[in-house]
Formats: sequence, C-alpha cells, structure tokens
Amino acid sequence: VDLELRPGVTVVGRVVDRRDYSPLAGAKIARRDGRALAITDARGRYQIEGYSRIVDHSDPLCASLPGYGEEVGHPIERDESVYLLNFALGPTLVISGQVTDGTNPVERAIVSVRARRLGDRPVEYATGITVAPPIEVVSAADGSFTVPAILAGAHRYVVDVKRAGYGDFSKEWSIRGIEAFDLGPIVLAPESWIDGVIFDEVGKPLANVLVQLRRTYPNASELTERSARTDSAGRFLFSGVGIGTYELTGAGDGLLLERTRVTIDQAGVVEEVEWLATSALEIFGVVQDQWYHPVAGVEVECASEDHFPLLRTTTTTEDGSFVFRAVPDGTYLLRARGPGGKTGCVCRGVIPLEQCPTLILEPLVEVSGRVTDGHGIPYPGAFVVLLPPAGGLGIELRATVDSDGVFAFPVDPGTGDLMIVAWPSEQAWLESVVDGNSNPIERVIDPLGVVHYCSPGDVLDPIVLDGR
Repeated sequence: VDLELRPGVTVVGRVVDRRDYSPLAGAKIARRDGRALAITDARGRYQIEGYSRIVDHSDPLCASLPGYGEEVGHPIERDESVYLLNFALGPTLVISGQVTDGTNPVERAIVSVRARRLGDRPVEYATGITVAPPIEVVSAADGSFTVPAILAGAHRYVVDVKRAGYGDFSKEWSIRGIEAFDLGPIVLAPESWIDGVIFDEVGKPLANVLVQLRRTYPNASELTERSARTDSAGRFLFSGVGIGTYELTGAGDGLLLERTRVTIDQAGVVEEVEWLATSALEIFGVVQDQWYHPVAGVEVECASEDHFPLLRTTTTTEDGSFVFRAVPDGTYLLRARGPGGKTGCVCRGVIPLEQCPTLILEPLVEVSGRVTDGHGIPYPGAFVVLLPPAGGLGIELRATVDSDGVFAFPVDPGTGDLMIVAWPSEQAWLESVVDGNSNPIERVIDPLGVVHYCSPGDVLDPIVLDGR
C-alpha cells in the first residue's frame, strides 16, 4: 500500500524478551542497511524522531541485541504523526546433530536450518513481518554438524539435508525454552526417483509444462519444493527423492492439472506417474474507483470456495484490468486492495469466461479495542487474533497489543460478523493451535482465550484477561 512521504513522523515502541516479556535495554533499532536510528533505554523503550512515513514494505526497521536473534517489522499508524512498532526478541539457538546412512557417517552433506513460526511461510502480523533466513553448514568427516545463531523463540525449526546419491531429508522440530539442542542422528536413505508423463484429453504428450514437487509427509517444508518442465515427449523427472509423501502440481497455458500425491515407501525405487491435463477457465475483470475510473497497480486476490486452499494474486494493468488463467470451474471470491488503504467489494458466484466482474474500491474501516487485566490496567504482551466470518473466506489478522493495551485491525466494510480472541501471550495462542509435535489442532478457541464478537467499524469495550 503506497502512502505519501511526509517528514516529521515519530516512531515509538518497546523491545522485550520473547520468553518472559521483560524489557531489553541497549537493543539497536536500525534500517535494513544497518544504519542505527535508536537504542532502547532501561525500560526497553525507544523513540525515533523525524522518520519518513513508510512507502511500502521495502524499508522495514530491525531490532537486534547481542545474544538475541534479529526481528524485522514495519511501523503501523497510531495517529497522524505517531507510528508504533514493538519487538519481541528471542535468544539465539545452537542446533547440532550427525548425518549417517544408518551405519556409517556421511560427510560433506549440506545441512540447512530455518526458524519459522506457523504454516509454510513466516506469519505476517499487523505490527510487522518476521524474516529468518536459512543457515547452511556442511557435515564433517564424522558426519557431525553445528548450526549457530539460529533465531530462538520461533518454536518450529525445519532441517533439510542433501547429499549426492542420497534422497533428500526434511524434518521439522518443535524446540522451546532452551538455547542448545542436539537433533541426534539424521539417517539418509539411497535416493529414489519420480518419473512421469503429462498428456491431454486426446492422449497427446504436452511439452514445457511446469511441474512442482513438494513433500507433504512427514514434516512438510517449503524448503523441499522443487520444479521441472516436461520435455518434448511430455516427460519429467525428479531424482534424489527420499522416503515420504509428495504432492505434484502443474501449470501450463490454458491447462488445468489436478493435484496428485505420490508416496515413496522404500529407498532406491522409481515411481511412475501418468497425469491428465484438461482445459481450464479464465477469470478477468476491471477495478474502478468510486467515480468509475480504472485504477492501475491494484493487487487483486482470487480465492476459491470449492478448491481450498486455492488463492492467487495479480496486479491490474494501466487500464485497470486483471486476469486469472487456468482456474477450475467453481465459486470464487475476488478482492482488490488499492492505494491509500482501500479495498474492493467482493464478487461471488460461478464466473464463466464471458463474465467480466467490476470491483469498486471503497475505504477500509477499523475494528479496535483495548486489553486490560481485572483492574483496568493494560495487559502487557496480550495477543489478539481477528477471525473471518464463520464459513466465509478471508485471513486471520494477528497482533500483540501496544504498551497501552490497544489494538486495531483494518477490515473490509462489507465483511460480516467477526470474532476476536485474546490470549495472555503469543505463546499461549501458539500452544492452542498446534500440539507438541507442531501439528495443527482441529479447533479455533483455546480454553484460555477470551472471545468477543464484532462488526466492521466497532470500537470494542475493554477485553479483560484474568492473568492466567
């Protein structure tokens, strides 16, 4: 979202220890280029005067402190001249282990470790985005490895191991409350292959089709994603595949390939796949402002109600038009987000090729409130989640309250009834949606969560947490 650049904006916030939310003094607040802008005081507070208003997410702020991982975020507007950005830093973590083939150590294996929060991508918060790049090391002659300075406090860590002649290894660990962790032996199995062919409805092989492979079990990881294109005979090949379950997806002009799963249950095998491609539909339309003028550069989302979790994004051209190609027949939700913090109305229904929906941009509204304890005092570290309407499409919005216990979420004015759930801390929320093995729990509300219902534009009464 582009905003007009204006000097004189003040950015304020706190830096705390993620484990107990105690203030961190001496933390450096800097731009991504390393230029320091402020240092936190004894109470973990900082203030930056004369900071230019954020244009987009290309210039975030970073908080760092020796012994802790770096946190990256974007200030959010509190009022016309003051922006807010709080940071919660976790200590760095050392991860070690040994790579073997079950009998002997494996040297020169590439070990990649990444810290993350939930899902396959870093979670985007209303207060900013946390980015923790992977760290790579090479196993020694005895197969041992040590990965230093991993960001702690993310709770979930993905370890990928690759070595020529062996299948790829990927596993996810849940590590909390410690600063050193030994993974133990990591066993690599001989590599397997997935060999396939793609053809159309009349049996003709299809060349130059993009095929993507992703491990789904055990321990799904974005680091295991690989891609290939079919040759002139319609064939594709993935080598170096380990034991596990994989998902294949494909994309080609005017083609639709249903997701297919392949299971490798033993090492050193070739799994053959025959894949039928069918003709696909297109969704196209135009985005206009309130005066029916086309709007360029607007991000448009297309979410499917029939093919979850199909979600695509594109950007409008100079004449305000957009197109989504190779989509299956079904019901879709279209949403446009334009300059100045505006959003489009939604367009529902089965959208055939000849239909051209028009999205009209209109202003966002806020749902805001305050979290306190039983005595009306702001609740430090409280974590608030805004859930979309029951049975409706949309994304969760999440935020840690500011020092005054205040939170605010921008929402579409046409959104139905919403649910806000508050937890005493982000960790309490995290433990309510994943189990001890980092698997999603089939429930929304933890018994410790406090639930409120609201509508767009509401200013809620104080949400009271009893300190559990």
